[in-house]
Amino acid sequence: MPDPAIQKRAELLESCRRLVKDKDFIVLDTETTGLKNDDEIIQLAVLEPRTMKPLIDTRVKPTKSIAKEATAVHGLTNHDVLDAPTFDKLYPELETIFNRSSQVVIYNAAYDIRMLSQSRKPYGLPPFSIETDPSRVTCAMEIFSSYVGDWNGRKGDFQWQKLPLAQHRPIQDCISTLNVLRRMAVGEESIFIADMLCKCGHLKGL
Repeated sequence: MPDPAIQKRAELLESCRRLVKDKDFIVLDTETTGLKNDDEIIQLAVLEPRTMKPLIDTRVKPTKSIAKEATAVHGLTNHDVLDAPTFDKLYPELETIFNRSSQVVIYNAAYDIRMLSQSRKPYGLPPFSIETDPSRVTCAMEIFSSYVGDWNGRKGDFQWQKLPLAQHRPIQDCISTLNVLRRMAVGEESIFIADMLCKCGHLKGL
């Protein structure tokens, strides 16, 4: 591993330890209609680590249909979200939740932030505070990928890793993300990496 990679890994893991120690963060996860630039959130959850209770855990009725490829991943259909609240109804509660914590932890933050943006735009709603201030967002995937340490020289970064034990159920994936953070923070490296990698593998196509 080249020197810049070693330094980056050390900095990311130190940020993880500080985050877990301070405890002033929440964990967000979503499921969506698809992966494209017009897709939207259809289920989301926010977990409060201190209490291990969800601050919000709901399905969302989108303005577009759910792609069959997305249903094949998370199992949700258009019928499942027919009676769910629309995103504009959830927006004020979400923004209040975001503003109560100094950090929002997301596994693959760039994707979920993009989906938050795409989900509010059909209603003409302004950007969330975590969109305008990215320093308040921590990407757990970036930290875990550095923890695994599989350096990709071609792209000059660590190979991104899937969320260990991902179930494509937002509240469960929030818990999995929190568990990954906690285990990295205490340095359970001897058995952790091999155990997690056999359950997740590389994140392809990103």
